[in-house]
Amino acid sequence: MKDIKNFLIKREQSQACLSFAKREKSRLLAKLMITLVLLCLTVTSAWALDPLPGDDWNDDTKTLTVNSNPGYQAYANKTEIKHVIISSGVESIGNYAFYGCSGLTSITIPNSVTSIGSRAFMDCSNLTSITIPSSVTSIGADAFYNCI
Repeated sequence: MKDIKNFLIKREQSQACLSFAKREKSRLLAKLMITLVLLCLTVTSAWALDPLPGDDWNDDTKTLTVNSNPGYQAYANKTEIKHVIISSGVESIGNYAFYGCSGLTSITIPNSVTSIGSRAFMDCSNLTSITIPSSVTSIGADAFYNCI
């Protein structure tokens, strides 16, 4: 009888230890998940938009000022961009340069630009304001496809 009683006590202690271990494991997993979420949020907010060398980003107004020819996929899929100002002196906008910038609402293009590449502004679905100067003599295929 004493052996059975000792067995039951040890089993009860063992189950209590397992229960404690499971709770601790759950707590640690929850802490890990919270840490990962906070890390992702920190990295995302610190990342913002990293402009190419020579270009300028204003995080308050979400305005990108482009000071050199934006080449192939220069800012593709950067949905945080709302406004693009192409500086005087820029001569061309490359293929897919602003492809998929769905947050983009306005583009300012100076008279120095002579060509806009294929699909340069494709899928900029919120684009509402753009003036193409008469200096632009070449516009590639689907440059403004799926814009408004």
